[in-house]
Amino acid sequence: LLSMQKESVDKYMNRMPLFPGKSCFPLSAEKNNSYEDRRDQLNVIFAVIGTPSLADIHDLGDLSSQGYLNGLPRVDAQPLNKLYSGASPAAISLLASMLQFNPRRRVTVEEALSHEFLAPVRHASREAQAHSPLAMDIEAEGVELNKETLKKRVCDEVLYYRNRDSAIPSEAAAEGATEASASSSSS
Repeated sequence: LLSMQKESVDKYMNRMPLFPGKSCFPLSAEKNNSYEDRRDQLNVIFAVIGTPSLADIHDLGDLSSQGYLNGLPRVDAQPLNKLYSGASPAAISLLASMLQFNPRRRVTVEEALSHEFLAPVRHASREAQAHSPLAMDIEAEGVELNKETLKKRVCDEVLYYRNRDSAIPSEAAAEGATEASASSSSS
């Protein structure tokens, strides 16, 4: 949203996502040297937040990931207040806390929601919190989870809720029907 502020990016044609990547080496590498592509997702992210510190890389635990990240050229983080010059210090503070490479250093959801930037729009009394984690044991269903199956299941889910919600009359329609019923029974 910060890139949509006229004060940060004056021409709408220049507005773009913060991380407009194209591939993510090695997962979606088209070529063996895709990691050198400036639009590789990790390169796009590191061009903004900088490459992780040695301590953050070590925290990963996975030796192959550590080796890959240690092999990347060092890049300094860009000052977020320069990227989004129209953003308030509170907005920059929240964004910086969310863009930490190391999840242990990254702001939690509760901390983010309690941040001063969101104070004017947050209504904690209206929030519902799950009493237990959401169970999503797709593998236990015995269905092979490939790309086509996943796309079909997502589409089925969207259609289910679209059909369900279209069957529920809107409040305005329900009120209109109640008023019409009341006026016809009184005449």
